Amino acid sequence: MYTVQHMTAFNAELRRKINADKGRIDAFYYCPHFEKKNLPEDTKMCSCSKPLPGLLFEAAEDFQINLAESYMIGDRFTDIEAGIRAGCKTILVKSGASIVRSDETTVEPDYITENLLEAALIIKGEFV
Repeated sequence: MYTVQHMTAFNAELRRKINADKGRIDAFYYCPHFEKKNLPEDTKMCSCSKPLPGLLFEAAEDFQINLAESYMIGDRFTDIEAGIRAGCKTILVKSGASIVRSDETTVEPDYITENLLEAALIIKGEFV
């Protein structure tokens, strides 16, 4: 788990790099709470911890995002499940994390890609 200070520093550096390449990040959303696997027994998981879609709903409200016309891109099945629960189309980007499926999820992404570039091309309609 990251501290709020570590997450803030990481996000600031990521924003700096994206801005340097003429990109833009409108906001960062993250859950500061324990993942389900680390919660004490009989403790309810917060709505902002994936696979629950609370942060997607928060971003949708903040930026008037139509989730049904949006994509959730992630490298874990919990990302995909959160996207499905929010009504998004989903793209699983292959990584070491994405090849390990929890016994608790049976969700399937709409697309699976090798990298973020392929995911972006799918969204632009240039890659199948």
